[in-house]
Amino acid sequence: MVLDQYSKFVKPSFENFILPAKKYADIIIPRGGDNHVAIDLIVQLIRTKLGQHDLCKIYPNLYVIHSTFQIRGLHTLIRDAKTTKHDFVVEHGLGHLPFTEKQVTTPTGSVYTGVDFCQRLCGVSVIRSGESMENALRACCKGIKIGKIFIHREGGDNGQQV
Repeated sequence: MVLDQYSKFVKPSFENFILPAKKYADIIIPRGGDNHVAIDLIVQLIRTKLGQHDLCKIYPNLYVIHSTFQIRGLHTLIRDAKTTKHDFVVEHGLGHLPFTEKQVTTPTGSVYTGVDFCQRLCGVSVIRSGESMENALRACCKGIKIGKIFIHREGGDNGQQV
């Protein structure tokens, strides 16, 4: 039954969806989490980039969200293993997305000038914590493409080995 399921579903899905997407990947890590050399290189690159001063000048699309009690509250929800995916909103991040003004007619016949998020947006979620915000992002930005990044931790949530 396992081989039958693999042949009918897993392998065809891989060939239809994963394999064609490989050409768009910036990095492919053979052996995944067992490839410590590749993981160490990526971690070092991320640490180097994060250690640079004034990243917002280097990357004009980067916005650093400063820690507030509201942000810390969201981080507490995100990191709590008991939190479900339905407990999140994306409100702060949406304020940094490019938009154009758009006029709509309300049910009462009034004209309201609101905003429409620009086309060609792409969201990238960190698996586990970021996935919880995908539905809210999709609800606000219809048709947005979403990518994934996985951060593997060894030794629990102490943040030492990433």
